[in-house]
Amino acid sequence: MTLQLQDINVTVADGPDRLTILDGTTLAVGPGELIAVTGVSGSGKSTLVAVSGLLRRPDQGQVLIDGEDLSDAPDRRRATVRRDHIGLIFQSANLFPSLTSIQQLELVAHLDGKITTDDRDQLDTVGLSDRLHHRPGQLSGGERQRVAIARALMGNPSVVLADEPTAALDDARGREIMALLAELTTTRQTATVVVTHAPHQLHDPDHALRLAEGALHPTTDRDAAPL
Repeated sequence: MTLQLQDINVTVADGPDRLTILDGTTLAVGPGELIAVTGVSGSGKSTLVAVSGLLRRPDQGQVLIDGEDLSDAPDRRRATVRRDHIGLIFQSANLFPSLTSIQQLELVAHLDGKITTDDRDQLDTVGLSDRLHHRPGQLSGGERQRVAIARALMGNPSVVLADEPTAALDDARGREIMALLAELTTTRQTATVVVTHAPHQLHDPDHALRLAEGALHPTTDRDAAPL
């Protein structure tokens, strides 16, 4: 498996006590698989993404990327794996307003020390070959999110994590972004986890799970309705 979470526990301070966010959470996502995760606000979905993306250490449990347990790895090693193997997509595209679409990608490539023709072609992959020199203010919300997806795919990550990637979009644009993520999961053979309040936008994921009381459960038809 490309991404594995084994018995993950995360707690946070709650006055004099500890509040459990993730409680023995287990997840396995292989190449070419797309997992949709739903749950009410405050259920721990963003924490799940943060732990999976090596942005936060669990209190207990193992996080394995491409078979390597990184739970207790040094910060430098975790940062290297996150840079080289994990693509992160968030609700906001978080683009630099003064940079064009191609410059957004070139900046990331420059920081990584790797500027390649393949990286510049990422915008064509997400259908923005005619928006290379447009700044964020000249792009629609869906187009900005496509730039963010292209940026996340820099370096061909094996794991893609999307935290509410369509929350700021209307339903039609949201469906387009979800369809794009599904297509790229298949063509790139990434292990993809999409956290969403709109599971109806994502047609036929490999697995649909609901996060509740710190654990992941199979969804029901009722869970698939808009939240």
